Amino acid sequence: MTGLEGTINEFSVADVLQLICQQQKTGVLVVEHKGQKDAIHIEEGRIVSAGPAKYRLGEILIRAHKLNPEDLQRALYKQEENYELLGEILVKQGSITPESLEQAINNQIYETLYDVFQWKEGTYQFNPQQNHRPSSTFKPMNFQSVLLDVLRMIDEWPEIHSFIPSLDIRFQKSLTMPEQIFQGEALLVHNLINGTRTVQELIDESLLGRFNTCKILSEFLQAGYISKASFTPATPRKSPAGIFYKRALAACQYALPTAIFVILGVLVLSAPQNIMPILSPGLIKQSYLADYLNNSRLLRIDNAREIYKITHGVNPENLQQLVISGVLNPDDLMPPGEKTSPVPEHNSSEIRFERRAK
Repeated sequence: MTGLEGTINEFSVADVLQLICQQQKTGVLVVEHKGQKDAIHIEEGRIVSAGPAKYRLGEILIRAHKLNPEDLQRALYKQEENYELLGEILVKQGSITPESLEQAINNQIYETLYDVFQWKEGTYQFNPQQNHRPSSTFKPMNFQSVLLDVLRMIDEWPEIHSFIPSLDIRFQKSLTMPEQIFQGEALLVHNLINGTRTVQELIDESLLGRFNTCKILSEFLQAGYISKASFTPATPRKSPAGIFYKRALAACQYALPTAIFVILGVLVLSAPQNIMPILSPGLIKQSYLADYLNNSRLLRIDNAREIYKITHGVNPENLQQLVISGVLNPDDLMPPGEKTSPVPEHNSSEIRFERRAK
């Protein structure tokens, strides 16, 4: 199988995945539907990960209070140096446990497949990868097992949704029950219910996923253990996880370019007669350093757009909004000798950047 692509109305995502996994292929299946793009990574016929193309593992772990921003910042910096998987870096440096990583990835796989299996239109494209590097901290999932679980979730969700119609609902404990009657995941959710957390916050902090968390809450409701809480926040607040992630990523993305400029400064002071000719405007545009710095600038712009979306819930209308919101340095908009134009991708939340000479 050299490649596979087509439309979802001809073959469902479940059918395409089953074909790929039966042949024990390795690669990435990219599925698009109404501007949403999800990537499903497959290793020898098993599911390795799944989620949006710009999926941020760090954000999910911070929302679950399994990771602090400082550790995420260190991991992102290491990832720029060795291109290692973020989850593996976080486990190796002791920031999270392998169990937390596995739970976060598992939930993302189930949430993604639950959505894409129900898409009736869109496109898919499978890109085989021969030199895939397997993860040493996560065991790939058997597709048939995942398929049966997701089909069960789709079948049971309508009844659960009738009890939990919104993820913004807050619940309070209506009965004083001994904790001994709750076990495992039910005990975890019960301990998190405090009258102020929304259902979405319970999902985030429990790391149990939308389906499992809502199923437990629906069972609590039917048993009379909980009831809806009347809670009105004074003012809407930005997501704490988004703010933490913004700070960590912003610090990381500026660290490496700053180090390069410091090194160049030392060279200029120590041997100006050797280094100054290299830094002439005519030569630096043609140098690898100039290309690297400009690529870093474009990466910072793209990361700033992701941070803006996390903290505001929508994509920026233009680059100036990134500067005004404080997630992008104004100097990144106008590099010497070049201009950058944002080009929105058709039917997508992503922004592509084109470089144009003056």
